[in-house]
Amino acid sequence: MIPSHQILTVGPDIRRSKGGVAQCISTYAKTIFSHFRLLTNSCDGNLLRKLSKALTSLISFYCLLATDRRIRIVHIHTASNNSFRRSALFVNAAKLMHRRVIIHIHGGGFREYYTKQKKLVFRILSRCDATIVLSQSWKDFVQGTIGVGNVYVVPNIIDYPVKKEPLPNDLFHLLFMGHIRKEKGVFDLLQLINENHEQLLGSIVLHIAGGLFDEQTLRKYISDNHIQDIVHFHGWVTGDKKTELLNLADAFILPSYAEGMPISILEAESYGIPIISTPVGGVPDIVTDGVNGILITPGDKKSMLAAIQRLMHDPVLCKKMGNESLKKSLNYLPQQIEKALIQVYSNL
Repeated sequence: MIPSHQILTVGPDIRRSKGGVAQCISTYAKTIFSHFRLLTNSCDGNLLRKLSKALTSLISFYCLLATDRRIRIVHIHTASNNSFRRSALFVNAAKLMHRRVIIHIHGGGFREYYTKQKKLVFRILSRCDATIVLSQSWKDFVQGTIGVGNVYVVPNIIDYPVKKEPLPNDLFHLLFMGHIRKEKGVFDLLQLINENHEQLLGSIVLHIAGGLFDEQTLRKYISDNHIQDIVHFHGWVTGDKKTELLNLADAFILPSYAEGMPISILEAESYGIPIISTPVGGVPDIVTDGVNGILITPGDKKSMLAAIQRLMHDPVLCKKMGNESLKKSLNYLPQQIEKALIQVYSNL
């Protein structure tokens, strides 16, 4: 395991925050670092609370770097919009305190954010000693489009799966896990179920596990269109409930319009589940069309239905693709990610 006294991680509160970044950091803390040092720079709540948290965290950050000379590397996890602007403050503070800085970019919307804030993004990334991205396509973008060097690929990390034998069931269980928002394609999925309700009823159950953003809109859509007999909304799941759904699922679906490298797909793969997704962001690095899943165009409900029906009616194909998913997931378990992180830290 990596000793932590020389490395300070900056990111969201892993005890309360929901989402891929917090999950990634939490898995680092649990599986890679012997003693993990995290300074949280964000929180849930209204704007005033978030501003207060950022300010107090920045003061704590200065004090910590001023008093602990053992800290040599500051590893900052970031995404787009407010997350990046907040992270920029910590990058500048760390360089002012003469520390090496790694900025670790998550989130599928970073390309769009860059088009709006080109000068800021270039200035901050140029100040960092290293940039970590989630896939080769993101590395090509940061080096080729933004024009920043010293970029490393460290894929998202997943914890070891907890496999259990599911109870016998005649229904086809399809699982979606992620934030409830339009960009994730979840409302396209609901519309597909609604439009093909009679055809799908009695043969499929769609499990939706997620929260934040448009959760109430989702609940209302399910209720207004009377599709509760197919769609089961579980809210945000962790621990035993997440394990239960992953063991139950026959296939996993994430029809997103933008992604980084979805941890939810990697987790599903570690449970030997075939994937239906879209070729956005780092998804093509972890899902090979026709091998461990089916890739469709974002928003193409006709292709989405065809992909679901193909897996639903061919258990042999499901099993074959699931085995390929399992093989792919091995590269994202803690042992492999630890090697990649050690390489970055050593080079600094």
